[in-house]
Amino acid sequence: MKPFLEHINPHQNNAIIARKFIQPNVDIPWHFHPEYEIILINKSRGKVFVADAHTSFDQGDIFFIGSNVPHLFINDQEYYENVAGLYLDIVVVHFRKDLFDGGIANYTESQSLKNILSQSMSGLKILGDENPVLAELLIKMPESKGMVCYSGLINFLTALEKGNSYTLLAEKPFSEKLTLQRPGKLEKLDNFLVNHYHENITVSDASNLIGMNTSSFCRYFKKHTRMTFSDYLNQLRINYACRLLLNNTLSVSQICYEVGYNNISHFNRQFKRICKKTPQEYKKDFHAI
Repeated sequence: MKPFLEHINPHQNNAIIARKFIQPNVDIPWHFHPEYEIILINKSRGKVFVADAHTSFDQGDIFFIGSNVPHLFINDQEYYENVAGLYLDIVVVHFRKDLFDGGIANYTESQSLKNILSQSMSGLKILGDENPVLAELLIKMPESKGMVCYSGLINFLTALEKGNSYTLLAEKPFSEKLTLQRPGKLEKLDNFLVNHYHENITVSDASNLIGMNTSSFCRYFKKHTRMTFSDYLNQLRINYACRLLLNNTLSVSQICYEVGYNNISHFNRQFKRICKKTPQEYKKDFHAI
């Protein structure tokens, strides 16, 4: 089966995206993405497929999957039957392929990072006594921002390489070239949103634009983005709000309406949910640098 391309966060320029997911079960099919992926299984069990390899996963396991390597996590069957007490609790860290490119890649100090990134193209399952230390680093990352998040990633990769407490899942690194083209329907929607994000756009508007009924569109959109349409639109608007805040020419109230919100309280709540700080704090922190 051909894997589909997942776009992790198309409207933000973050080099690292760390998120915590708590939900009934795994709900994303066979897929790949240019970003490297690290997954900590806090609670759950099932099977994982990476390229042409497969193994089981259970509470405490950590996996590291290379750029554009297709993969799939599937829970044990009872997780799809609404059994009480069974749910998925994971931390997922994605980081861009070019994060360690350029000058840093040419220095001796970076060799260990280059080695572990290269090995991740086979898929890594992390074992042994190193797990608690590595897990603690990952648990902190969703609440970290900026250089703190970057430092957490460096510490994780360094500890992983130094501890050598992992196994390779596939016999050889995945090297097949996969197409990075976004599904046509989402490409059309993206083009529309970039030009109209500041308008009052409903789920019905979006589904009509690409010729789907609302319920089918919601399933399709969540499958390909891991977000609801509402979350996706909010993230796009807040991303533009961040750019305007950095320009320092408009007030927070003006920016609120400029990016499509008609209520300053709602704008502030969405901004803090996504950026972990208020617009005023974001603006102050940047201009204090």
